[in-house]
Amino acid sequence: MYGMEDMAQSDEELPELLATDLDRHFKQLVLAYQHRLYAFALRQVGSSQDAEDIVQEAFIRAYYALGTIGGQAVVELLTAALLDPEWHVRETAALALGKLTQDIPLDPLLTTLNDTDSTVREAAQLALQ
Repeated sequence: MYGMEDMAQSDEELPELLATDLDRHFKQLVLAYQHRLYAFALRQVGSSQDAEDIVQEAFIRAYYALGTIGGQAVVELLTAALLDPEWHVRETAALALGKLTQDIPLDPLLTTLNDTDSTVREAAQLALQ
């Protein structure tokens, strides 16, 4: 577990880490901010479901923005994220792949149609449309 000083240093270094190796550090971005974003969204909207949706959309937009910057590296990151043990990471990766404007590999998304989580399967379906 990080101490407060370690976390702050990590937060300060994260943009540079993402710029140098997006594949390795995007999950760190999600883990670093998901709880803070959720708490903020929950205070704003008062509904846990709406707050979860807002956070998911924020990470989708982050993936999309990074995808327009990082090219093939982002596609590889998102494809790898489809295998993540956390369902919300897989779901967000599938949705983000669907929003990319460049060619994406279809096989990983087709495989994701058989995911154990229904929200991940739905995200893969949307991405393939």
